[in-house]
Amino acid sequence: MEYDDGVVYKIADIPGIIEGAHMGHGLGLSFLQHIERVKCILYIIDVSGDDLLYTLELLKNELSTYNEDLLNRESRVLLSKIDLVSAEELEEKIALFSEKVIPISVILDDRIGILYRGIRELMEKKDGED
Repeated sequence: MEYDDGVVYKIADIPGIIEGAHMGHGLGLSFLQHIERVKCILYIIDVSGDDLLYTLELLKNELSTYNEDLLNRESRVLLSKIDLVSAEELEEKIALFSEKVIPISVILDDRIGILYRGIRELMEKKDGED
């Protein structure tokens, strides 16, 4: 990810984290090993899902069971596909989380800029701690 001022951050998409990943289910351990190298974590959750908090807790549980230190990394929740819900429903879903939430949609162009700013903010916060 490269910004207009030349700042560059490497982003890795780590799919395949399913229940039991820490025990090798799915693509499990091969993906979890990559996560150990990241500075920050973006939990991407489909806003149209049934139980968003359960989904987040499942992801966090898999990470912590593999390596508890991963939960100490800076993180944000990305609620994706927000174009599928009403503004009122989106606000209700955002309110469920205690973490900072970045609502996104690839269909809504203005949201991508918000995502870029959110990632930069997260990385700069992390870089300031080092």
